[in-house]
Amino acid sequence: MFSKNIFKLFFNVRRYRQERFLFTDKSLGLTDFDIFRNARRRKLNISQEQFWNKMQHYFLPNNTLFIYTEDLKNAVCLAETEEQIHIVRKMCYRYNDQSQRMKIFIYQFGSVIMRMLHCARKPDLAYDLISDPALSNFFNHPMCFTVCMDLLYKEERHQAIIDVWKIYENSDCMLKNPYPRSLQILTTAACYKIATEEACEFGLQFLGNCIAKVPVPGKALAMMSALCLKMENPNMSYEILMLMKKPEDNVISRGLLCYALKNLNRLHEAIQLLEQLIVTDLSSPAMDFKISACVLEDLSKAVGEIADTNIIKRFKRVHSQLKQSNNIITTSIDDLLCAPVHMQPSSQQEDTSLQGDPLNSNNISQSAILHKNRSYTNDKIVELLAKRIRSEGPYEN
Repeated sequence: MFSKNIFKLFFNVRRYRQERFLFTDKSLGLTDFDIFRNARRRKLNISQEQFWNKMQHYFLPNNTLFIYTEDLKNAVCLAETEEQIHIVRKMCYRYNDQSQRMKIFIYQFGSVIMRMLHCARKPDLAYDLISDPALSNFFNHPMCFTVCMDLLYKEERHQAIIDVWKIYENSDCMLKNPYPRSLQILTTAACYKIATEEACEFGLQFLGNCIAKVPVPGKALAMMSALCLKMENPNMSYEILMLMKKPEDNVISRGLLCYALKNLNRLHEAIQLLEQLIVTDLSSPAMDFKISACVLEDLSKAVGEIADTNIIKRFKRVHSQLKQSNNIITTSIDDLLCAPVHMQPSSQQEDTSLQGDPLNSNNISQSAILHKNRSYTNDKIVELLAKRIRSEGPYEN
């Protein structure tokens, strides 16, 4: 029987607010931006007061002077107050307009502006700018959307993240770079956080569209699997996990798989999954053998409700062995799921907005990437998985 309180148990929902972030500052280019900004401040040969007075002259009545690229760079690096950020906003519109009229795009400012707003924690302004059609050519790189959506995620503006994704979906960026992996993760994370039937339906359709076009990172699959558990749909949760190459090899997907199996009345398989942690070759990384205490606690309650002595003995034995080998972690599945994505240095690539853009569509290192489903159509993933269930029959012990 699926317990309505299981999410509080399995995911160990906390009573206090904890800041969550899906990407590190380095991944978003914020570390490089801070270095870039400090270097600019040191090199400024006039006082900040003189500089901002000069910037205000751009917007005097009847003044249509072109915005110099170096002035906008300096403004981005010096802006701190509300008034200064407002000046930068006006400079963006003027710079974008002149660039389009002259058909000269000397410097790609979109990602830099979003990093500035991210550092200043200005989610409303970031959302307003990226959603303005007049600036569609200004914010024309996936990194612009990634930084904006990450800021919205930190501010718990989850519906706004989905809105920004829809903007990207209808932009020219989508043609060049469909379904960037960073945006897959952020969009599915937003659905996971909203946790409504509507969000789940949108997320499943979104996931199905991703599968039809590009490889899907394991993080995005795990987000949707966890959301299906929230929606009391272990069948769908299990099927999504089966899209991964080896869901049993990852601490997050392993926990989700145990939970889904338990709620499908397949306790023996869940215990068998735990037993593999004891007998598996120890040459693998240590993290591969971990299991969340929340998972074991939930399985323990389920085992206590049945009369199968064999399952009870097996669970007690594997629980004891996992404890002795220090393979039980106290981190909840929710905390693991929302932990930041780490990237390998070799996968970082440069762009033209700063020294480099460490995060783009090709550099999120994930262990579970889907390669075999590119031929799928844009049908809802619900229909795809239902077909599989029909072909294999119902889930039984």
